[in-house]
Amino acid sequence: MTGLNALWLFRVGGVVLVGCTVAMAWSALDNSLHRSATADESLRRIGSFEIAFSALSAIAAERQPTEALLATDQRRDDAELGRMRTARLATDRKLTRLRGLPENLEPIVAARLSFVEARLAAERQRVDAMVATPLSARRVGDQFSIIRGMISISETAEPFVAHAATAVSDTDRGLAGEVTMVRLLGALHEAALRLPSEVMPTLAAGQIIPPDQAMAAYRTQQRILALWDVGASQIERDNQDSRFAPALEAIRGRYFGTGFSFLSRIVERQSLRVNPALDIRKTAELYAETTAPIAELRDFYVERMIAQAEMRQHESLLAMLATLGLAATMVAAVPALAWIAYRQVLRPLLQIRSQIQAICDREPRPVLGDAGTVPQVRNLVRAVDTLWDREHEREALDVERHRLAERLKMLSETDQLTGLANRRGLDLALSAMSAQADDSLGFILVDVDHFKSINDRFGHSSGDRVLSEVANRLTHVAGSDGMVARYGGEEFAVAVADREIGTLLDLAESIRESIEATPVVVPTVGSIALTVSCGVAVESLPEARWDWLVEQADAALYEAKASGRNRVRATNGILRRWGPAERAEPDRQFPITEDAA
Repeated sequence: MTGLNALWLFRVGGVVLVGCTVAMAWSALDNSLHRSATADESLRRIGSFEIAFSALSAIAAERQPTEALLATDQRRDDAELGRMRTARLATDRKLTRLRGLPENLEPIVAARLSFVEARLAAERQRVDAMVATPLSARRVGDQFSIIRGMISISETAEPFVAHAATAVSDTDRGLAGEVTMVRLLGALHEAALRLPSEVMPTLAAGQIIPPDQAMAAYRTQQRILALWDVGASQIERDNQDSRFAPALEAIRGRYFGTGFSFLSRIVERQSLRVNPALDIRKTAELYAETTAPIAELRDFYVERMIAQAEMRQHESLLAMLATLGLAATMVAAVPALAWIAYRQVLRPLLQIRSQIQAICDREPRPVLGDAGTVPQVRNLVRAVDTLWDREHEREALDVERHRLAERLKMLSETDQLTGLANRRGLDLALSAMSAQADDSLGFILVDVDHFKSINDRFGHSSGDRVLSEVANRLTHVAGSDGMVARYGGEEFAVAVADREIGTLLDLAESIRESIEATPVVVPTVGSIALTVSCGVAVESLPEARWDWLVEQADAALYEAKASGRNRVRATNGILRRWGPAERAEPDRQFPITEDAA
């Protein structure tokens, strides 16, 4: 029944897997189609942005020959008149392209575009009328009015570029940085063209630049510098093309190093006095040439943005075709792989599972059918044959591991030299003793006097023999009720429960007398006479704390050693609380120490 259930689950799972594969393939294909459509839409919107931006750039570029022509005589400057007409034709062509965009055919957008074209036509009429006027009869104020009118047309057309830029960024976030750089460089180029417009009519008339015009020029200069600070840092970080570095240096050298600084000095000097030797036409031509690197870098960004969009369109098409092929392969391969997996893996595994269950339940081993051709499954079959052997070995290892764990625990709590408990073992025993005691807890610290001299005179092996013998005698004297441990070095500890101070002092004295009475015999050395000093402390329950008892016993031991060794001591604090009667007996052999600090 279990096998049938597993088979049923496998079949259902296979159907679900095929369905999921089809769904995943369809999702991937749909995603590829969406990416391809997005790439197509992105390329279309970039084209719209390029048309809108080129139209705005053409309106700004038309100002250069227009301003130059307003400052010269038409009869002597047919070449400049030809450049202006060429610029007008370029602007009209680009505005016609802009009007043909689908998104600009809506009534409100078309009306705004018609307004831009109407204003441009009106300003051109004013330009033509002033150009037909003799140079001497042209007023500076009228020239400024025309120039500012042309500038305002550029500002009116700016929303078309902003709308197109937003459409590109919304379609493809990856191109937002490119669009921003194009707009920034376009704004920088427009500001660079605007700078001479602020003062050129006044310079052409040979007049001193008034403060309001000088301030307007100064604001334009600050805008140029601010835009360049932002743009230059971004261009320096963009190292995707080797042409960026030369273009950046060209802008710095040709525009800011030559044109910008040259025109700024002219504005500064003409604000103070007229320079009759200034050639306005030559100045305008020189400055206009230095703005070319800005336009070139701007156009390069536009070209690169279009190239990136075309590349993404191509990549999305390839991805869609690849996804379609992979999806077809997956849909065809999954059922075949599922059938192979069932015959070669699942069915043998179900048989192996029944064998393992039989081994665990100590039942007769069922007959194993065809194990398939998968090497790993065959290895698993062979592994089942040795499972019982491994189980027996594991049981033996568990027994050995338990024995080793007990041994390690004993070693961690026992001093190897003396066989007594060490500090860790003492701490564990004291905790148990505290829980079992009824009345009080007593603690004795025993120190072998002049032990270092024994090591120095007779050697460390003799010192080890002495420590072992002292441990044996302490264990004998303390009896079964006392806990004896090696406290450290030549120090030993004896802990007892429910003893009065007098009994503890007697026990300590018995220890001292036993060790003093019988020297330790060491082969090859002979008899070694020993004495010990003892410190005694006791405290009642439940206030008793082992750390306090150790502190009191240590203080008493220090006093015993300081008093000449080979004696027993307890602190006055201990004796006052526990042994006033003992202190009253004149023959008592337990001198009283001062209280421990």
